[in-house]
Amino acid sequence: MLFALARSGRADFSLSKLFAIGLILLGCALPWSAHAAGFALPGLSFAQASKPAASTSHASAAQANPSPTTTAEDYRALERMLQNPKARAALIATLQKLAAEQTGTAKTAAQTTTKTASKTAAAPSTHTLTDILLGSINALTAQSVGALNALQSLRNSLVDSPQATSHWRGIAHLAWPVAALALLMYAVLWGLRLPLRVPLGMLFNWAARGSDRSRLLRGLLMVVIQGVAGVVVIGIAWSIGGVAAAWLSGSNASLRILFAAWLHAFLLVEGLHLVVLLLLSERFSVSVLLGRGARVTRRLRAPLTRLVMLLGYGLVFIVPMTAHWVGQPLAHALIWLIGVLAYVDAVRALLARREAFTQALQAAAQRRGEGTMAWVLRVLARVWLLLAVLYITVLLGALLLRPGDVLPFIAHASVLSLVYILLALLISKFMGQWLGAALHVPASVTRRLPSLERRVNQLRPYVLASAHTVIAVVLFAALAEVWRIVNVLAWLGSPTGQLVLGRVIVAAVIAGVILVIWALVDSLVEARLQAGGDRIPSARAKTLLSLFRLVFGIVIAVIGSMMLLSALGMNIGPLLAGASVLGLAVGFGSQKLVQDIINGVFIQVENAINVGDVVTAGNITGTAEMVSIRSVRLRDVYGTYHIIPYSSVNEVSNFSHGFANCIGVYGIAYREDIDEATQKLHEAFDDLMTDEAVKDNILEPMVVHGVVALNNSSVDIRVSIKVKPGTQWGVQRAMNRLVKIHFDRAGIEIPFPQQTVWFGEGKDGKAPAAALRLESPPAASPDVSPDEPSNTNPPAPAGNA
Repeated sequence: MLFALARSGRADFSLSKLFAIGLILLGCALPWSAHAAGFALPGLSFAQASKPAASTSHASAAQANPSPTTTAEDYRALERMLQNPKARAALIATLQKLAAEQTGTAKTAAQTTTKTASKTAAAPSTHTLTDILLGSINALTAQSVGALNALQSLRNSLVDSPQATSHWRGIAHLAWPVAALALLMYAVLWGLRLPLRVPLGMLFNWAARGSDRSRLLRGLLMVVIQGVAGVVVIGIAWSIGGVAAAWLSGSNASLRILFAAWLHAFLLVEGLHLVVLLLLSERFSVSVLLGRGARVTRRLRAPLTRLVMLLGYGLVFIVPMTAHWVGQPLAHALIWLIGVLAYVDAVRALLARREAFTQALQAAAQRRGEGTMAWVLRVLARVWLLLAVLYITVLLGALLLRPGDVLPFIAHASVLSLVYILLALLISKFMGQWLGAALHVPASVTRRLPSLERRVNQLRPYVLASAHTVIAVVLFAALAEVWRIVNVLAWLGSPTGQLVLGRVIVAAVIAGVILVIWALVDSLVEARLQAGGDRIPSARAKTLLSLFRLVFGIVIAVIGSMMLLSALGMNIGPLLAGASVLGLAVGFGSQKLVQDIINGVFIQVENAINVGDVVTAGNITGTAEMVSIRSVRLRDVYGTYHIIPYSSVNEVSNFSHGFANCIGVYGIAYREDIDEATQKLHEAFDDLMTDEAVKDNILEPMVVHGVVALNNSSVDIRVSIKVKPGTQWGVQRAMNRLVKIHFDRAGIEIPFPQQTVWFGEGKDGKAPAAALRLESPPAASPDVSPDEPSNTNPPAPAGNA
């Protein structure tokens, strides 16, 4: 009950707690039961328990070769001998002679042992797997027989012996001090933990209120605080237990041995309990920080607690006491019993939680979607139970067959593997929280480089994936080193390992520097391309900056690739020579491409074409949608997309530079008054200046050039209007409409071509009569106006108003 109060504050019993209490009482009973069975007990006389006796070896020698009792006269004779100088000198000489003889005998034995060991090591091993198995079976059989004999002797002494009652009283005499010490230490432990709940609860609430990024750091801090508090509490309880043990044992050697073993077991078990608490606590623990819920932690915490108590008190308290007082056969039997019980309990816990863990792994695989990690999780969901049972089976075999060498290695490697895996997961979780969400650039930097934050967030997933890859590689290397699969540290210490590691680090640094430079340059170009405040980038600036970004990207990609290959140890000299030869061959074979690039450079330097300009290039007129270093892309008035290489462009006509002139030629009949027609043209322009759609595009008043031609059927009057570039076609259409309206209102005739119709001539020389029907002509609509520009203007491209 006190075990439960010390750990959880609840008064509930379980099988593991009762079993641990039984183990403690069994350990207390070992001295009395061993004496009753006839085994030699060091440092304890049950007739007078307070008087220490000689060691086991001395007691055995006394039983085998009884000697006369030493009296007071013997001590007086030794005193007189030591006081006599001659007798004392003779005694010293005799002792030195005996010591020299013993030293020579020891050296001879050591040399013989060394020679035998060398011969044995040099001889080839002839032991097969069958011999090893047979030897293990024989040793286990012998240990089992010895354990059965020891148990039979204990049973006879505790049940069938006439002194059984006194033996049980002796057991009770030793059991109550150990039980009292256990109760005291766990009462102190529980009493120290109880007042810590309030401050720890406040710290838990503070950690839970953190943001997504700060919650992980606060959670780690809470784990550290819990660990430090737990260590302090366990240390205080252990120290108080040590003081109480010294007071209770007095001069009783058996109690001192029992108390020392109990204190050692208590420290180990509670330390492991603290580790389980830090790993699987329901509030803040490593499992919670890694995203595992309270349900999973509860399912893992209960079986681990049972295993810690069973293995801790069984192997650290009961087995050593049995081996010390009773003998190795019974100790080996207890190791078998404890190992089998722990194995059965672990397998039962795994089977009981099989479905839950399988579903958790499958859910994690679904969250990952597709990829290598999702595939690993799906495979692990199928075979994790088999792997877990195989692992604990190997542990049981090492505990039973090779507890001296194999078991410590497996335990050490398992603990280090768990620590490395948890560290890798925590680092990965920490980086995922800090790099998984969008990163924000300071406002001062954002004002100068608006697109830098977007560029950084575009690179963030690649940086996170690279970091996870590095963590996985380091973890696998550490696990291989721990389990002695590959000597990673020795390889890293070798010249080859240092060379490979150095090249990988240099390549990673180069790649990072290239990415940073590209992000900065791209952000600078993007900042120049965007309009802000009073700064509006010109079309030429947009074109040149776009070309610069393209060329810079190609250059930095080529140079960065060469640097990376060189850093990884590849000789790039032949590669550069081959690239030169290939470039020369490409230059001869693709002269048009070279001509395209050279013409494109001069066209851009002379600012002939910019994105958005209306140009005529290669006899095609349209709007420039893209300007590269090799070609220009135009879209004409019909929506057709043209790609024109610069080598086919002999001249460029740009309708979007500076300003444009809207030219209008209007013909009137010969009978009309030219001055009146000119006045109507001015009135039409005045109305044009009131049109909200076009008035902002007109830069200067209309200029009337006068009569420019006397055609066959019309007198042509030309006018010009200076407008913004690219708007001349829209202004022309609006002006034509207004001219038609004003001429119709004034009755000014706009002539059109006329023809004479001849109806033919008959054989008699007379023309046949023509059937004519005269109708009054319909009123002319003032809104009818030509929609296309005059012949003196180029066709309007799509999208011009």
